[in-house]
Amino acid sequence: MRHVEAFVVRRLIFAMILVLLVEQPYFQIQALLYLQTAYLIYLGLRRPLKSRVDNNFELMNESLLLVQIYHIIWFSDFVNDPMFKHRAGWSSVAVTLVQICINVARMGIVSAKGSYKSWRYSRFTRAELKRAHQDSFY
Repeated sequence: MRHVEAFVVRRLIFAMILVLLVEQPYFQIQALLYLQTAYLIYLGLRRPLKSRVDNNFELMNESLLLVQIYHIIWFSDFVNDPMFKHRAGWSSVAVTLVQICINVARMGIVSAKGSYKSWRYSRFTRAELKRAHQDSFY
């Protein structure tokens, strides 16, 4: 199975778990944990993306999603202490902010590299065109 297909199947199963097990939150949490763990194992073993950096980045994102699923346990009826749930909420927000910052930084780096390469290519192309144009007059 290719990565795109595995990704779509996982999302479909994820949505089915949320919809079909809405009356059984304990099974819902367990199923989400198993699904996410299985996907992490798949990513770790198959390394389906082209570069090592992309594979490691995908593993990091999916690992942080697993941490968020563990936070769901703390928000469920397993934990009765409201103060702990409050602290767990701040922990969940912190994990989310870390993930957002890392992803935005990566997008900025990839975009800057692409812009630099494009600028460098266009500068090289302009210089070549100018040189060719000058050579045609002589």
